[in-house]
Amino acid sequence: MLFIDKGLRSERKAAEGALRHGAKALAQTPGVNRVNYDTVMESSANQGHVLHTSLLTSLLVEQGYLCAYCMRRIDERTAHIEHYLVRHPSDEYVQALNRRGYTYDRDEADRQSLNYRNLLAVCDGGSDNPTGKKCCDKSRSDSRWESIPLHISPLEQWHVATISYSPKGMIRSTDPQFDQDLTGPLNLNETALGLPAARESVLKRVQQRVSKRRDGKQLLKTQLEKERDTLLERRDGRLDPYVGIALWWLTKQIEKR
Repeated sequence: MLFIDKGLRSERKAAEGALRHGAKALAQTPGVNRVNYDTVMESSANQGHVLHTSLLTSLLVEQGYLCAYCMRRIDERTAHIEHYLVRHPSDEYVQALNRRGYTYDRDEADRQSLNYRNLLAVCDGGSDNPTGKKCCDKSRSDSRWESIPLHISPLEQWHVATISYSPKGMIRSTDPQFDQDLTGPLNLNETALGLPAARESVLKRVQQRVSKRRDGKQLLKTQLEKERDTLLERRDGRLDPYVGIALWWLTKQIEKR
């Protein structure tokens, strides 16, 4: 998981404006009782397909074409839009949020379904995996987890800062509730989906690259920072898949200098 900055970009402003305009137009339509993500997308007057494409493209750009949760590569063909606060909450889900002090009901769910900050681009969650194992939002929607709101959010930088990794690519958090989200509802350590192995491979590559640059000498802090900055550079708007583990490891090495 990598921090997602939803700062004002041209793509976001256009997509968010189109979403707001679509909701307003639908609200003014005679006979319409509810205005939410579903009804806006289903409205032919709002050109739901065009609006969905605009939103998805904006989300992909701000996420560097990585899944908001597992960080595998996604694109316009493989990604779909996830609502962090679910748009069809169960009574148990609503009660759980209310216990946290967040007023959530059907009307608020409708409003949040149209809130751009509540939207994320995610992968297929292993939908075609023969083992039936799922991750990310597909795992969240499983009957075991659908009534449990997430605590961890990729939109909160301090949440992401609690994340660490094992040499074998297992993801954890120092916060017990965040850790439960990562390993439970999001299922980001599912070996059947190859997630830990993929992260381990990325870690080994960056370690080998740094080792080759040493020439028998320890890299300077500035050199490690340059390596980290390189990983954050987007090539054709894209970040490297599973880059989170490499950034975490490099940050740890920088802190030791």
